Amino acid sequence: MARPEKPVRGTGPGADLARLLRRLRAQARMDYRSLAAKAGFAASTLAAAAAGGSPPTLDVALAFGGACGAAGPDLDEIKRLRELAVSVDQESERTWRVRETARAVDRARARSTPKKKRPVSQPAPDPDGSSAQFMRQLRALRVWDGEPSSREIAHRAIRARSYEMPPSRTTISEALSPRRGHLPALSVVRAIVDACSGPVDDWTDAWRAIRLRELGYEGEGEGEAQLG
Repeated sequence: MARPEKPVRGTGPGADLARLLRRLRAQARMDYRSLAAKAGFAASTLAAAAAGGSPPTLDVALAFGGACGAAGPDLDEIKRLRELAVSVDQESERTWRVRETARAVDRARARSTPKKKRPVSQPAPDPDGSSAQFMRQLRALRVWDGEPSSREIAHRAIRARSYEMPPSRTTISEALSPRRGHLPALSVVRAIVDACSGPVDDWTDAWRAIRLRELGYEGEGEGEAQLG
């Protein structure tokens, strides 16, 4: 037993043509195998003509109607609907091509337009943070500056001539070790920050705030001055 056809969906001349062909076949009480033998086209071709998709060729549509015993008015209607369906189908294809061309142009523009680089802000210390957070930011500052070696940082500190006793390469390496969670000496921090183009005063203030908090000091004035 042949499977029932799926209903024709949508509107327009293509759908109307498919419904007309189905009505003619139903009136003739013919299955697609019998229709194919009489129309001279394959059953699959005739079934596709009545499916409501792309419009069939004029020869297929007229052979379909003729095999079903369609008279002059029905054949004229088949011609009219088929012509309209082809026109709509061509217009749809043109619209699709225009849309796809526009999309291709947009994609090409997107590839050719350089993406705006998001500036990376310089890592800064948090006076209200912990020693571990301070050290993570200090290591991040080094990375932000191009990740100079401990030797290079020591050389920069010597060239700056801002320190009576610049920290050694070993001291700097130990201060920047990922295993270190406590604060190094302020002079070491200042040398590292200065060598990595950071704001020395901001880092100094943060170091003092964290260190004083660790000591349980909550006042201002003499204690902070002595610590500095």
